[in-house]
Amino acid sequence: RKSLRENVPHIPPEFTKDFIRGIIDGDGSIWLDRRHYPVLSVSGGKKILSFIRKQFFKKFGLYSTLTKCSYSKKVKKYLYSISNRSKSAKTLIKYLYHGALLSLNRKHSIALACLNSKIKKRNNSAYRLKRYYETYTS
Repeated sequence: RKSLRENVPHIPPEFTKDFIRGIIDGDGSIWLDRRHYPVLSVSGGKKILSFIRKQFFKKFGLYSTLTKCSYSKKVKKYLYSISNRSKSAKTLIKYLYHGALLSLNRKHSIALACLNSKIKKRNNSAYRLKRYYETYTS
């Protein structure tokens, strides 16, 4: 796989967003899940994905787990993936695709659909209070 033959090039800061968008256009996926929440995932080598994770954390404070997926006997390296969903995915998609002059049309149109999706506000307070009560009053 080409995705596993990797080195992170020096990228001027003003082009980091375009570089990451190119990787996602080539080795990533954008979709709406069954609840119509946006999902952004990308697969590749450990160095490239670590670079992307670091950029997302520096820019937005968003953390994503680097997951080991499969092993390529041909290249003798593991394939990894990272993914974000819901509000974090929507934030990243907006950053990468809003106002982008160059991207795959197919991914760009899915990105726009993701940006127009409505994410319901979760109200976990009742659940958290119940768990707190069960844990600390038993």
